[in-house]
Amino acid sequence: ESRSCASWPVGEWPSGWTATQSITIGSGTTPPPVSSQSSGVSGATVSTSTEEEIVSPPPSSVPANSGGTTWVYKPQIYVSALVPLKGVAGAPVLFDAVAVGLKKEPLPNAKYLWSFGDGGTAEGKKLSHTYHYPATYTVLVDASSGEWSAMDRKEIMILDPELVISNIKEGGDGFIEIQNEGKNEIDLSLWLLKTSSGLFTIPQGTVIGARKVIPFPAAITHLLADAGNIALLYPNGNFVVAYVEKQNTLEPAPVRRQESQVILMSTPKEVEPKKSVSVPPSKPAEKESIAPAMYVPPVASSTELIGAVGAVDGRGMMPWLGGVGVLLVVAVGGYLLMLRPKPEQSPADILRREAAKFDIIE
Repeated sequence: ESRSCASWPVGEWPSGWTATQSITIGSGTTPPPVSSQSSGVSGATVSTSTEEEIVSPPPSSVPANSGGTTWVYKPQIYVSALVPLKGVAGAPVLFDAVAVGLKKEPLPNAKYLWSFGDGGTAEGKKLSHTYHYPATYTVLVDASSGEWSAMDRKEIMILDPELVISNIKEGGDGFIEIQNEGKNEIDLSLWLLKTSSGLFTIPQGTVIGARKVIPFPAAITHLLADAGNIALLYPNGNFVVAYVEKQNTLEPAPVRRQESQVILMSTPKEVEPKKSVSVPPSKPAEKESIAPAMYVPPVASSTELIGAVGAVDGRGMMPWLGGVGVLLVVAVGGYLLMLRPKPEQSPADILRREAAKFDIIE
């Protein structure tokens, strides 16, 4: 039969005839016709064939030594986690992340998923997380934009909080006072107060501010303050801080110091005598004698004298005060003598001095 299957009328197919078709993929060559066996009616044979060629993948992506394909991942975006180096247990810690493309362009629609290392997770670019226990945690952030994603990881060290039990009051109307000496507020949610009378779980949402104090009254906690057995615990029961009773210590009495008594002595200063100005004569004349200025010893101050008096003996101040008065009188008298103006020369003396400059010829 020379007609093909496509032009053969369906109504002329006798009952019991079957046809098969074989397609070879990836060979790159035309497959030979495939004969199909029939039911043997009238000894006729029907054959069909399909010629299809499918282009194979590039040789670079299909290695010769494997039956599959390989694909090298190249990152299309980058993410950087901004994580502080240290934090405080119970205090919120701020986290941030930045995602950029290959050309370092920002990706405003990126999605950020955080894992804080203590079992906590969150979604968002900038957020906060509170660690409840001191340890070193590994923080992961995964950023995705469209079909691309990237991941970054950092470590953070969580330290003990700076909390103290600063004061207590015993009895049914007493209290237990907790003080935060640090610079960060502390979340005390589900922390425990322990005394000899039991445990009290601090309610969710209890926050103590930086440099603040919170008294927990016995009317609410039902705890009787016992100075020897009070402690603050983490929610898992680990120890945070215990109350240390203040001991009243007497201050030592001040020791009276004996000041060293020093006798102050004053050294007299040399007083330069005043110089008198005289007109030099043309002829040798009688030398005028100039009396030297009177020397007046300096007077020590009253404070120095009194100190010297007290240092010598303690028999009384009156004799010494009298001596001070005498010295003051002498000093004032000497000073006045120094200020006294020189006596003016008479006109006769002046004429005689001028006449001595000339020779009188009769």
